[in-house]
Amino acid sequence: MSEIVPFLPKEKAKAELGKLLAKGKTKAKDAKAPPSKLKQAKKIKEAAKRELKMSSPGHLARCQAVVGCHWPAAVLLYRIAYLWRTINPKWKGNDGPCLAMLKAHWATSAGLGPGEINTALKRLREYAAHIVTIKPEGIGAGKKLCVYFDSDAFAEAMQTEGYEIKVMANEGMSLFA
Repeated sequence: MSEIVPFLPKEKAKAELGKLLAKGKTKAKDAKAPPSKLKQAKKIKEAAKRELKMSSPGHLARCQAVVGCHWPAAVLLYRIAYLWRTINPKWKGNDGPCLAMLKAHWATSAGLGPGEINTALKRLREYAAHIVTIKPEGIGAGKKLCVYFDSDAFAEAMQTEGYEIKVMANEGMSLFA
């Protein structure tokens, strides 16, 4: 059977509660931490914020997650995003504003070799079609690769991939194994 707890009259209940809450001359409700403890707590919070910023995945790691863990494609996507932000006005392609360069220039710009640029373009077309559309335009030796970039889709992918990478890291899993 359960034990019945007797109810105290209002005054006695307040006094009993006061005894339980009393710590020195203050009560828990109005107690304040000493200034030294507040400074220490602030330092701890700032350190935690710095650590969180340092441990969050960067754009290149997020780009790698978008393109299926392929470094050359991630580097190319990262480079495309950078050029899209910095080059203005864009070249006018058949389907709107785009970035246009020869394939060799794309490779040089991203720091990739001739073989790597081919696989990187293939991976971008396969995994990042919602972010970039790559179309050849022109004839002969002057044929350029036009890259149409969706900056909103890229920003959304960076948020999503960053969250997933952070969760995997917190659970001790490796995305790049």
